[in-house]
Amino acid sequence: MAKIKSIKKEELKDLQDNISKANKIQMQIGGIEAGKLELLEVLKKTTEDLKVIQEALTTAYGDVNIDLQTGEISDEKAVAANKKN
Repeated sequence: MAKIKSIKKEELKDLQDNISKANKIQMQIGGIEAGKLELLEVLKKTTEDLKVIQEALTTAYGDVNIDLQTGEISDEKAVAANKKN
């Protein structure tokens, strides 16, 4: 019967450590991807909500510019006319 050879203990430890490290990294990537999918769903919902808000504001105030800091409204046509002058 032939004698079974083994790799050195330090080689085995190095192999095991690197396989373990690769598995942990793969699990972390999976977690990141799951988080990414959740964030994409939140972004989609937020974009849909924003569109509804913008449509409501357009219905209420017309086609205007709104300063996001102050809430002040400026008429887009008036702004365009001022740029021409």
